[in-house]
Amino acid sequence: MGIHGFSKAFASDGVVSLKDLKGQKLGIDAMTELYRASLGMKSINALTDNRGKSTIHINVLLAKIIELQANEIGQIWIFDHDQRSAENDEFHNPSKIAELIKRRNRKNDAKQKLKLFEETKNDALFSDDDDNNHADHKASLEKQTFSVTIEMINDIKLILNCLNIRYIESPAGYEGEQVASVMSIVNLLDGVYSGDTDPIPFGASNLYRRNPRDKKIYKYSQHNILLQIMNQSNVKEPTIDDIRKICVILGSDFAVKTPNIGPKTVIKKFQNVVLTNEQKSAVSQFSKPLDINIININNADKTQFT
Repeated sequence: MGIHGFSKAFASDGVVSLKDLKGQKLGIDAMTELYRASLGMKSINALTDNRGKSTIHINVLLAKIIELQANEIGQIWIFDHDQRSAENDEFHNPSKIAELIKRRNRKNDAKQKLKLFEETKNDALFSDDDDNNHADHKASLEKQTFSVTIEMINDIKLILNCLNIRYIESPAGYEGEQVASVMSIVNLLDGVYSGDTDPIPFGASNLYRRNPRDKKIYKYSQHNILLQIMNQSNVKEPTIDDIRKICVILGSDFAVKTPNIGPKTVIKKFQNVVLTNEQKSAVSQFSKPLDINIININNADKTQFT
């Protein structure tokens, strides 16, 4: 989900096109791209193979990979560490326990509603005129129950292997956005391409974020965000720690937001905010060190498909 109200609190550097990024190497946040590819269409089952398996993610992400290649943009796809267990089908960092519980409850609620819709489809509650409305409600509920599967991940890894495009699986306890951000800090990447805004508090030098509404790519640089903090507060030499505190106050998957402070005023007020223990833990998550030497490119030995 990223940082709540991030784009309202911080102005972007502006809109960029893929042509503007020619020659740069980007870390692609694979999990958010998988979610966006699967949920971007009207129905998650709009495209299927002959077994009924959804293939939307394959079509959309293959097009994305080719688009990046066509614009001569280097790409390394970075996947979250597989943290799944019998009780939890999510891939995310276990530090998001509270957020994962909320997501699971929302999914279970949607599953119950979807079951009810299936049972009442031919009931008198739905006339012929309601068929389209019923289909829209069903598609909406199906999206709410959606989870990225290991099969979907393996589909994309196969494509990356065939095209000789590198990918990384995050070490245990770290998310793809964090690994990509650390790689940008040490200049292995020029920026992070993600639908979320977490890369900024993780320390990314540059974030390239496609807005789902207008489809434009907005650049957020750490340098520009630090300038905004300096101009709107009493902090003369702001640091990444100030960015992290502001983001935690706004609210993230790691901790709930501070009440009565919104994105329009957070930069002016953040110095006087006392963080809760949960929020301090969130800051620790954003600043958790990562040894760059334990990051392995999984398919470094693959040769290009011909």
